[in-house]
Amino acid sequence: MVTGFGENRPAEEKRIIEMLREAGLTWLSAGEIEATVDFHPPDGRFPVSTFVLLFGESDVPWWHDG
Repeated sequence: MVTGFGENRPAEEKRIIEMLREAGLTWLSAGEIEATVDFHPPDGRFPVSTFVLLFGESDVPWWHDG
């Protein structure tokens, strides 16, 4: 789940976030998601972000907005 930070989120989104937090989910900050990691993928790309390592081939979504 990618979400903004702040209190202007819809109530439904706030409740989902709270339920996941109560279930033990750890939320990563934008800085943690954007950080590069010491990982050498088979295709030779290096470095990769935490986002790519966790979720696949495409990079952090907000890097491509706009």
